[in-house]
Amino acid sequence: MILSVFIVAFLSCDKDDSQLKVDSSNLKLETITSVKIGNDIDNNVTLDYSNSDILSTFAIFSIKNKLDLQPQSMEVIDVDSQKYLRIYSKDEKVSTIALIKDENGHYRTGETICTSSQCSSSGGCLPNGQYCTKCIPNPNSPLKGDCTRTTSSGGEPNT
Repeated sequence: MILSVFIVAFLSCDKDDSQLKVDSSNLKLETITSVKIGNDIDNNVTLDYSNSDILSTFAIFSIKNKLDLQPQSMEVIDVDSQKYLRIYSKDEKVSTIALIKDENGHYRTGETICTSSQCSSSGGCLPNGQYCTKCIPNPNSPLKGDCTRTTSSGGEPNT
């Protein structure tokens, strides 16, 4: 009798746990900064959201912050063993946000987005904590480089 109760209780707990699992493919990305966006699987970033969801969330972020960006495509890049989410917009503008891995292998987006047009062909500028690295365009170019920093911790942004 006690064994039967234990087995029923065990199976009930197991069933409840499976119902608590979240299907991340149905999640809606609400913000682009300071949010869990993916996982580390075999040292690769696997995003929890579709490219279109990330791009549309970034477009809303751009409108709210008057960045005048129209995102077209994106990719995860690796620079000096640091992973970044790079978003390419119309007019050859490129925006980059750090992907920060926690101890559980989850990636969160950083608080700082660095956007450049003059340095887009040479890799753009990269977030470095709350700031952006210096943007140096092609050495033969008369341009001095540009980089716009937008920092937001999920609340109101600072540009």
